[in-house]
Amino acid sequence: EGHTVGGGPSVRQRARLAILSAFLLALLALGGGVFRTSTAEDKTKAFVMYDQCSDAIGEIQQQVSDVQAAAWRYQARPGVDNERRLQNAFDEVSRELVHLIQSSQGNHQSGSELCMPFKNQVSDLALAIRRARESVDFAFATRKQGQMDSQALERAREALVTLSAACEKLILKTRKRADGSHHVLRETISRTGRDQLVVFLLTFLFGLGMVFFGPDWVIASLIRLQGITRRIELGRFKDLSIKGKDEVSALGAAMQKTLMHYEAQGQKKSAKIFEIRNVLRSVLGRTSEAIFILDPAGKISYTNDPAARLLGKETHHVEGADLEDVLFSPGLMKAVEKARHGDFEEGGIDVTIENDEGQVLPLHVFLGSVRDRQGDVSRIVLVVQAQ
Repeated sequence: EGHTVGGGPSVRQRARLAILSAFLLALLALGGGVFRTSTAEDKTKAFVMYDQCSDAIGEIQQQVSDVQAAAWRYQARPGVDNERRLQNAFDEVSRELVHLIQSSQGNHQSGSELCMPFKNQVSDLALAIRRARESVDFAFATRKQGQMDSQALERAREALVTLSAACEKLILKTRKRADGSHHVLRETISRTGRDQLVVFLLTFLFGLGMVFFGPDWVIASLIRLQGITRRIELGRFKDLSIKGKDEVSALGAAMQKTLMHYEAQGQKKSAKIFEIRNVLRSVLGRTSEAIFILDPAGKISYTNDPAARLLGKETHHVEGADLEDVLFSPGLMKAVEKARHGDFEEGGIDVTIENDEGQVLPLHVFLGSVRDRQGDVSRIVLVVQAQ
């Protein structure tokens, strides 16, 4: 029974409509999302800046506590080691304050802009640590002269206490700003999510409208192509009568022509292979030498009558069996293994085999190989001669 495949609107027209619809939806989503996204991005940057500023000042406060502890140790036990520890503690907190000042002024190498609204307070922290450092340096100098000025150390500790309190105050201020920014950010994200939900619902409703109320021709090409595919799967492509000049008709005609060509070629190849196989069986069956043809796995694909008699078996019992299952010959097995990789002796090898009847036979075996188009060994040929 014939089957006619008619023409219809081109796939290009359907693609244009789909692209236009998608573009309009994307434009709607982009217009609604860009504004909300830019606002959320600004609020996020502010929140992150305040949060990171609070963390940075908290680290400085911890380092100030380390300086206080080092100052107590130095006052209790003045010495070179405690002096070096106190200097290192001052160097560390000073270095962190320098980085924070650069960030608050927008001059840091990393491009970070921490604590920009609090750059004056950060500068005051740096001034306080500098005053404490000056007092400690004066105590160091007086100690080297023979009598350490304990009041200088006391002034340094008082400056450090004041600095720690200033850090705590600044941390509370930045956290308050961060909490406010976080609240605004949550509201902005909530509005953004609401807008995205509206866009999703509009897209969903539009999709339902396209599925249930769209013109039939939107999916007509898919139905036609599905029908062609089904008949090709069933092998009934010969009776297709394809009409029309659209993409589906052109594709169906090309597939039909290609499949018919492959079918004809396959029939010719099958007939030729069958003929060659019979010719080889006829030629090899008339030779007096025992011949085995093995596949790469070592199974016997073909054997003639002299080879079967050599093993004391029928031909149909030998073909399809592994060579090592029908005879015992370690030397021959090694030679076959080498032949699988294309390595064999041109003049043949002398081996002894033991068949299932227990006979031990001295033989001379010539090995050869057959390669496929890729150059891999596809068959191994054994020609066996009695010694």
